[in-house]
Amino acid sequence: MEHAQKPSAEQAEQNTSDNQTNTAIEEKPADQDEPSAIVETKAPTLSVNSDYTDSSDKDRNDWERLSMLGEGGLTYYLYQHPNGKWVDEARVRIERLRKEVAVWEAKRPLNMVELYSPDIMFTFLSTGKTYHYGDAFPPPKTIDCSRLRLTPDAFKDAIKAGALIVRIKAPPEAKLIKSIDKKGKKRLEVINLNPVYGGVLALCNVSDKATGPDSRSYRIRGLDEYLAKGKDGLVSVVGAMLPYEEQETQEVFLKELIESIQREMGVTYQYADSSRFSWMLWLTDRKATFIDY
Repeated sequence: MEHAQKPSAEQAEQNTSDNQTNTAIEEKPADQDEPSAIVETKAPTLSVNSDYTDSSDKDRNDWERLSMLGEGGLTYYLYQHPNGKWVDEARVRIERLRKEVAVWEAKRPLNMVELYSPDIMFTFLSTGKTYHYGDAFPPPKTIDCSRLRLTPDAFKDAIKAGALIVRIKAPPEAKLIKSIDKKGKKRLEVINLNPVYGGVLALCNVSDKATGPDSRSYRIRGLDEYLAKGKDGLVSVVGAMLPYEEQETQEVFLKELIESIQREMGVTYQYADSSRFSWMLWLTDRKATFIDY
C-alpha cells in the first residue's frame, strides 16, 4: 500500500506557480496572437453626420481639383466622397451653376457643316445624302452635347441624345496579302482597299459666349489619326473644343489640371450645362457597333 508524501513548502510554492501559469494559458483565447512589438493605431470611427467623416488628404486634394471643373467635377466629388468635408459646399455650388445656366446654356445651332478632311466622304444614314471633301451644307440635326463625354464608350450616350449615324469612306490604302495562284503557288499581292467606317456624329449647340472659327461652323477635320485608331473594332473619338470669352484667362492653368484628372479618371468633364465642343465624332471600322446598339 502506497502512502502519499506530503509536499515540502518549496514544492508547494512551485506547484502554486505552475497552476497560475496553467490558469493564465487556459484563459487566453486560442486564436489570439502574441502582442506585436509594433503597435498599429486606427483612426477613430466618426459618425455619418460629422463634417469630417471623410477628411483625409485625398478628400482635400480631390476637392481642390474637382471643384474647379464645374458641375461635372462637383458631381464626381459627391460620388467619390459622399461624407466628405465639402459635400454641402459642392451642393450649393451645383445649385448656383444650374441657376446661371441661362447665361452659358448651349442652345445656338450653327448654320453650316464644312468637310475639311481630304479624300473623306460622309453619308448620313438618316437622309441618305453623301458629302465630299470641300462640301459645305446645313446640319441635318443639332443636339445638346453638354452631358456628353469625349471618351470612346460615350457613343451610347451620344446616340441617346440624338447624334447622327454616318458612314465614312476613308482614303484608299494599300495592303499586302498572301494569295494562291492557279498553279497552287503562294505569293504576296498588293491590293488597294477603300475602308468604310461607322461613325456617330454629334453636331453640338453652342453658347453665345463661345469664340473662334469652330463657334461659327462645324469644321470637320483632322480625322486621319482617329481613323487609324478605330481599326480592328476599336472605337476612337475626336472633337473640336471651343474657347469661351470669360474663361480664356483660366485656360493655361486649367489645361494641365484637367488633363491630369482626365488621365486619372478616364473621363472628360464638360463645364456646367454648356458644351465645350462644336462637334464630336466616334469612329470604328466595325460598322455594326453603332447600329447594333
